[in-house]
Amino acid sequence: MPIDDSPLAFGPITLPPIQLVGALVSILFLAGFTWFFIKSRVGVAMRAVADNQQVAMAMGINVQRYFAIAWGLAGIVSALGGLVWGALLGVDVHLALVGLKVFPVVILGGLDSIGGAIVGGLIVGIVENLAAGYLDPIVGGGTKDFAPYVLMILMLMVRPYGIFGKRRIERV
Repeated sequence: MPIDDSPLAFGPITLPPIQLVGALVSILFLAGFTWFFIKSRVGVAMRAVADNQQVAMAMGINVQRYFAIAWGLAGIVSALGGLVWGALLGVDVHLALVGLKVFPVVILGGLDSIGGAIVGGLIVGIVENLAAGYLDPIVGGGTKDFAPYVLMILMLMVRPYGIFGKRRIERV
């Protein structure tokens, strides 16, 4: 089913329908995966395997099976992300650069926090647009692409576990 190209107006704001569909798909899958990992038996077992494989095996969880499920889910999420971003940006060689923006988002939010990833994504989006609006005219462009990485490095120096990450210190 093709999506109409004419923008939708919400007062002074106009949005292309493809952006609304992309946001809706993302929110639905985020809610679905949140429910899956918190409420379903398979999701809880996957979290147990991720936390401690030896204890999970001792509790009777088939770790290899849950590794396979995790890889399958990763493939599904990757395909979904490619479809959404491909529909938004078009498919070309530069689409892979979008995947590299995940790195500063996750580092900012915290490696073990889904909510942190959402907040990190919002922060990266704001920083990119501020850099493009205020710094690009001064330096001639291109700051939008590296500003999230500068922010990530600053975050690693100040709070290496991210905004919502858990501070874990393990002495070996």
